[in-house]
Amino acid sequence: MLIQNGLKGVLVSFAQILALLQGRSECLLSGQLDPLLCGFTYPLPIYVPTRRIVLGNVEEARSFCQVIRTALCDRGVMALQPKVTAMELPRGGRFRVWVDWYELAMPVEGTRLTSATYYLKAGSAGLKTEMIAYTSLSMPEVCAQVEDLMLSA
Repeated sequence: MLIQNGLKGVLVSFAQILALLQGRSECLLSGQLDPLLCGFTYPLPIYVPTRRIVLGNVEEARSFCQVIRTALCDRGVMALQPKVTAMELPRGGRFRVWVDWYELAMPVEGTRLTSATYYLKAGSAGLKTEMIAYTSLSMPEVCAQVEDLMLSA
């Protein structure tokens, strides 16, 4: 499925979005954060069910991603598998993507699900995430760690 993003000649496909998300998850788990961090605009608001976190710059985003990566690895998560459940038609190059993230862990009892809505913008620099809204979290206990990290920055 291809959808016009409102920019001349630029199309965004479902497969592109899935590949982008899969690539980001591999970067996160492998600790190669620079390619992941380049995919965000700053400040980056992140909404979780009980609070809002704003990552003001790349260094704050790096710290945030390291906390998430450590928590995932400590739980034995071997892979993150995104499932795109819906995509919005772009307006002015912006659109939303609804994603379920399956955390594939060993032991299998550690497998969990996170759901999020990504607010994306397509432009000459590629697809960038402008905001993330989580509707369900696999690791609500990590929110307090992230909040403490942001307060100490």
